[in-house]
Amino acid sequence: MRLLSYNIHKGVGGRDRRYRPERILQVIEEENPDLICLQEVDHNARRSRFDDQPKMVARYFHLEDALFQMNCPHQEGGYGNLILSRWPFSAASPPIPAHEPTQAARGPTGRDRHARRHAPT
Repeated sequence: MRLLSYNIHKGVGGRDRRYRPERILQVIEEENPDLICLQEVDHNARRSRFDDQPKMVARYFHLEDALFQMNCPHQEGGYGNLILSRWPFSAASPPIPAHEPTQAARGPTGRDRHARRHAPT
């Protein structure tokens, strides 16, 4: 399985500051992932010409399933995370808790050596 995680910065280039979503599509296409996890995906925002980026990406790649979660509302739209898959998502999957408890092991200096997350049982 090929997984791609990519912060698309709303489709705006870091060097030229231009909105060009075709560059994002090209990068994703070159990687040929089975599962795509995108961050900072715009929906109905002026800075991205009011494009529906989640729908645009899903249509371009003809993927089986897509989930979009808007994290940051902005005027009429906003941006968030998009997950796309070649395979359908299962409605029978257990829900992921909003906040999982985290524990850190303390070293001799009192600083955290590592952290571990507990999966729901």
